[in-house]
Amino acid sequence: MASTSRLYDALNDFLRQSDIVWQDARHLQTLCWMIIGMIESQNVHLNGFGVYVTSRAQIAQSHQRRFRRWLSNRRIDVVSAHHALVRQALSEWGSERLYLSLDTTVVWNCFCIVWVGVVYRGRTVPVAWRVVAQASSTVRLWTIQRVLRQSQRVLPEGVTVVLLADRGFADGKLMKYLRDNLGWHFRIRIKRSFRFQLEGQWCKVSEVQLQPGQAYFTPVVSIGKTKPCPNVYLAFAHDKLSDEDWTIVSDEPTTLQTFAQY
Repeated sequence: MASTSRLYDALNDFLRQSDIVWQDARHLQTLCWMIIGMIESQNVHLNGFGVYVTSRAQIAQSHQRRFRRWLSNRRIDVVSAHHALVRQALSEWGSERLYLSLDTTVVWNCFCIVWVGVVYRGRTVPVAWRVVAQASSTVRLWTIQRVLRQSQRVLPEGVTVVLLADRGFADGKLMKYLRDNLGWHFRIRIKRSFRFQLEGQWCKVSEVQLQPGQAYFTPVVSIGKTKPCPNVYLAFAHDKLSDEDWTIVSDEPTTLQTFAQY
């Protein structure tokens, strides 16, 4: 291989410090070049990585074949390697709260990817995922729980976790699981059809009418009349710019900061 770049050398040194056991030194070299390709091209398509690789190969297809062989190589456990890198990157997170985002992505109208990522500097870095063969973005609770447990295993011990999720994940059972089983906090946007119990009275979220720019924060309430999730808090707001109503459920008392966190 020809002389490498400073970025390659830095990545190579960093990746060697992880817990990954490589069967072949070339596996690590290829991973370094793929990461450089993603950084330089700001894209995840293999076709665009080759121009950033320093090697004897002169044809773009040679790089593409090399990267595809790496991804399909049974001697490389891609998920385990990814988790090892995530653990290493988060090992010195410190005492700050760690915000996770839970979401789904439908690919080719055939597969739904359920994933959890670390929110950092306006970006989300995936840490755990599961692919489900379906065209819908609605997935079962046990699938979500499996991804959450997978992500928990790569997080630093003792870190305070706050999970952020959109309306598709507004489920009382999920909230109880986050709080009681994982010990995580949560901020989840809920639909206006939800019901909540305040001071013994059941109300519909849509019944709370706010003027543009207004916000309202409840004391402790229960949400979901059929199978209530108790001891949560709601934050209501009407956004001026989008003229849209927002309602977020949290396991902690809500303030304007709740919307900033979300």
